Order: sequence, then C-alpha cells, then structure tokens
Amino acid sequence: MRSVHEDVCHMFVDSFTSVSEKITGFSLEYNEEDKEFQSAQNVKIQSVGTFRASLFFSMDKDFEQAVFLAMAKNISSKEELKELMIGEFINIISGHALTKINNLSGKTSRLTVPLVGPACWEDKEKFPQQCTVFFRSAYGKMRMDMGYECDF
Repeated sequence: MRSVHEDVCHMFVDSFTSVSEKITGFSLEYNEEDKEFQSAQNVKIQSVGTFRASLFFSMDKDFEQAVFLAMAKNISSKEELKELMIGEFINIISGHALTKINNLSGKTSRLTVPLVGPACWEDKEKFPQQCTVFFRSAYGKMRMDMGYECDF
C-alpha cells in the first residue's frame, strides 16, 4: 500500500498528464528526472485548508509559448494576456489534483490565485513533505516543486 505522500504526488502527476491535453491539445508526460532544465517562466500557487501546500512551477520558454498559444486560440493572441493564460493553465491542472485530494479526504481545501513570475520559491522549507516532478511535451518541459502537509 502506498503512503499518503506517494498518493499525493501520484494524484498531481495523474491530473497534470490527463488534463493538460484536454486544455492544450498536446500531451504532457511524466519524466522521472530531468537535470537539464532552464526555466523561462515561474508560477506559484498555494492550497489552503485541510491540504496546505505551496506549488512552484517552472516552464521552459517553448513550453510556456505552446501553452499560451493553445489557451489563447479562441481570442486574439495578445502578448499581455500571456501571464493570465499561463496562470489559468496552472490553476486548472492544480485544481483538478486538489479536487481528487478533497474527494479522498472528504474535506475541503482551495487554491489561491496563481502568481506568475516569482523569481524564487521562498517557502519551500515551510512544509514537512516535499515532492518534485518533471514533465515533457513535444513543445518543451515543465517542473513542479511542491511542499505540503495535510490533516488526513
């Protein structure tokens, strides 16, 4: 039987890989480890409630651009909307995982508004559990670092 920690990380990986294709039209695959990663865009989002977490996403430039173009396909692609679209992408994929956690625990947690562009993840050590996962797509890479704790 897996631990709660393994279940939490698995829920995020499963949600990101299953939901991203529905949103962007291209698949996102879990990658065991990727040491060659240069971040172009960072996004931070937090969860408050029974599941308390800080999630920090790093995207390479090609992945960021592909997500933006996919998210903005039905509107005129204006560069000033890029941060909004990237934040919404992170909000949707993280929200899908948090819904699974809420269903598992029978309690409610919610996400904060994503902050696009923070240079560093200052609250990494705030939480006892840590999880880092890497993803690849045909259009680039993304990494998620998460610190969390839960009451279940």
